[in-house]
This record gives sequence, C-alpha cells and structure tokens, in this order.
Amino acid sequence: MKLPAINYFLNKKTGKAIHDYKMIVNNDKVLIGVSGQDSMALAKILKFRLTYLPIKYKLEAVHIEMDKKNSRIIKNFLKELGIKYHVIRVNFEKNKKISNKTKCFWCSWKRREAIFKLAVKLGCKKIAFGHHLDDILETLLLNMFYQGEISIMPPMLKMFKGKFHIIRPFSYAEKALIKKYAQENSIPSMPHECPFGKTTNRILMHKIIEMVKKTSPRVKENLFRSMTNIHKDYLPIKGIG
Repeated sequence: MKLPAINYFLNKKTGKAIHDYKMIVNNDKVLIGVSGQDSMALAKILKFRLTYLPIKYKLEAVHIEMDKKNSRIIKNFLKELGIKYHVIRVNFEKNKKISNKTKCFWCSWKRREAIFKLAVKLGCKKIAFGHHLDDILETLLLNMFYQGEISIMPPMLKMFKGKFHIIRPFSYAEKALIKKYAQENSIPSMPHECPFGKTTNRILMHKIIEMVKKTSPRVKENLFRSMTNIHKDYLPIKGIG
C-alpha cells in the first residue's frame, strides 16, 4: 500500500508510539477526544490503520461543544470519516468566581470530567488525545521552570486504578508534521480558538525550544529521550550516599 510521503511519515511515527507503549491492543474500544485539527488528524490516522492492521479495535469520538462553528466543522468531518461521535455541552459559566489565571485549568478539567464519564458509560478502555511531541516537551519545561518538578503529558497514563488509560498516539510526532498532514489531507483548522488555549509561558517554552533547535537540530528528540536516560549517580537524591 503506497501512501503519500507525509501520510507515510505520520502514520509510521504514530504506529511506533502505539507499539512502544502498547497503547492499543486487539478488541480495544477507543474514545477519541476531538477538539480541533490535531485530534481530527488523529481520528483519520487511527481509522486508516484499521484498513491494514492485523488487530482490530473500535473507534468512537467525543466533542465538547464550546463554539458552534467549530462544532459544525468537527461533526461534519467525523460523519464523513464514518466514526460514530458524541457531542457534549458543558456549562462553563457555572462558576463565575474562577479567575482568568485558573480558568484554563478549570475548563480543561470540566471537559476531561465529561469525557471520562462518557468513556465509562461506553465501556471504552482507552481515551485518545491529539497531544503531540511539542505539547509534551513544552509541558516538561513548564513544569521544570515553574513547578520545580520533572513531569510531562505521558504517552500513556493509567487512570482511576486502571479503569481506563489516556493515550497520546502522536507523542513522537512534531506539530509541524501534523499540520502538513492536515493541509495535504484537507483537514480544516478551527475558525475560533480558545483565548486561554496558549498561555504566555507555553509560548515562551516553544520559542526556547525553537531557538535551541537552531544549534541542535535534534533537541526535541534529545529532550524526550532524556526522560528515560537517567543517570541517578549524578542527581541530587537525598538520603543516598
């Protein structure tokens, strides 16, 4: 099966991440959280992989409606793709005491909560999000710089004692690759973006990584690899002499 080059490369990176972390296994039921272009691209890739993989899994999608124009685009896309979808409307104005500083976290949690409840109702053991390598590395630097800890959006995360797992099949794929794939496959971008979707600090982390990339082209690969290439003898671990 010969694929266009961009489709081949993104599918290969997606497949490697799925394989490395055993994200999807035979007879899995996967719920895809779809909110924009990246997650629509993920839905298309996961649907395509069903055409040739030896394993079978079921796909459903969920969209949290925040903007009617965006929702209409997403619903039409999923309908054309042939993926059963669910639209959930959440009342984000319920707590008016939430400040702009914490609004993004609160909104994100309300959306996640709705998706988790639907996953349990549908019996989906895997919830797939469209986060990519850039999202993961920016989160790593944000947590190191502002929280004093090393943590990321992991490629696969067990939730509620294994009731289900969050998976991120685009963990090895850069944003630029996904964007190019979306353009060449006529996947639309969203006309309205969340005003709190990209914080000033996250944009700063992106700029830092891009600046370092000018002198170290493999900076993203090295940052990701560093999280599993740990030399404990050279770390300030208390109580170890």
